[in-house]
Amino acid sequence: MSGSSASRSRADRHAAELAAVLDAERRALLSGDLAGLADYARAKEAQLAHFAAQKAGLRHAPRLLAALRRNQRLLECAMQGLAAARARLASQQALLQQMDTYGPKGRRTPIGQGQIGRIQKKL
Repeated sequence: MSGSSASRSRADRHAAELAAVLDAERRALLSGDLAGLADYARAKEAQLAHFAAQKAGLRHAPRLLAALRRNQRLLECAMQGLAAARARLASQQALLQQMDTYGPKGRRTPIGQGQIGRIQKKL
């Protein structure tokens, strides 16, 4: 096997491994399985380092770049969703701390720390 075909074979292998990591990351993001994202990030970094060192791997660049961009968009959407969920939880926590209600006679009644159990049942 000549040097260039061995280099090409190695680049093909690294490109295939990177594509597999990107596909697994995509499936995890779409299914909401965020626990393994740090592992995928480390695997991507390792594969990209191997891939960047191989000039022969550049022929895979358009396909891999498209997959990287796709996953980046998915990661951004997941982060937006997590931020929205965090904000919603924070607003519910604020209600648990202090909330005012009005009785049948229009009298304001504060509900706070002493009655957390009642608020939680209503939420």
